Amino acid sequence: MTFKISKTKKTRHGMKSLKTIRLISILGIVALLSSWSVLFAARSESPVEGGEVFRFAVIGDSGTGNRPQYRVATQIRDRYLRSGLDFILMLGDNIYEHGDRGGYKKKFEEPYQYLISKGVQFYAVLGNHDVRWGNWRHAIKYPLFNMRGNRYYSLSFGKDLLQLFGLDSTTLSKRRSGDSRDPDQEQWFKKELQSSTARWKIAFFHHPLYSSGKRHGGNKNVKKSLEELLREGRVKVVFSGHDHFYERLNQQQGVLYFVNGAAAKLRKGNLLKGSSLTACGNDQERSFLYVEVDAQELRFEAVSETGRVFDKGTLSYHLKSGLQLSAKCQTQ
Repeated sequence: MTFKISKTKKTRHGMKSLKTIRLISILGIVALLSSWSVLFAARSESPVEGGEVFRFAVIGDSGTGNRPQYRVATQIRDRYLRSGLDFILMLGDNIYEHGDRGGYKKKFEEPYQYLISKGVQFYAVLGNHDVRWGNWRHAIKYPLFNMRGNRYYSLSFGKDLLQLFGLDSTTLSKRRSGDSRDPDQEQWFKKELQSSTARWKIAFFHHPLYSSGKRHGGNKNVKKSLEELLREGRVKVVFSGHDHFYERLNQQQGVLYFVNGAAAKLRKGNLLKGSSLTACGNDQERSFLYVEVDAQELRFEAVSETGRVFDKGTLSYHLKSGLQLSAKCQTQ
């Protein structure tokens, strides 16, 4: 199911009278056209002033109800107060240990009470801890997770600007005799990507395709199910959790992957040192991601539980050259 969300901004366009236009000389018209060409060329390289911008946070493996979750939640609140947030993506394992609906209040509503009270929307996907004992049935119907009864769904923001695809990797992570256990989801995802006209296509789900985690690492079954779809569908960014640290990976087949499963739990020392996959990693601090998207760029910051920005970058996309990333990593 697809949910569409739009922002609108009013602009004023001045109009010159026909009499004024007749007074413009040929030389003036040439100069004007020249300035327009410079302006349009610049638009392909920098944000459009006054255009739509969406701001959101990304959290993974968050639902403990413990103090570390509150520390990260405080940093998200501070970012909301400073920059604003349109929504928050939850990457699964939203309620530990078994997705019990009795934990919604203590492990979700109370830690994020301020943000919820301000109307910030949370969009969740299922993690392996959320689906135990059939508790996924309650999660997908829980109003504050905004899944609207669906295990997987898409969200559209703005006019052809941003489309998000929330997937259920808990089924995709298990295969029998090499066959998918959720062909309906894979077919749905393929059709959604084919019909999408969004400039920025972003997928978010629990189990990562790529990860340098010693405990879990990349899930081969999820990779087999999704990698070709992601590449052919021109998805530009993927957010996953499951491993309890932060990792920005080197681009894989034109896709930028993030592992972001440290919004409450942390597995210190779990990142494989010297991994060729890792562009930036932090397994010493809990964290969340802050993201801004407009027509030209996606900007991100990885923020620690103390408010330290330890990874930041700007991502742009061009048809000829593909993704262009400028980033700075300052891990401990």
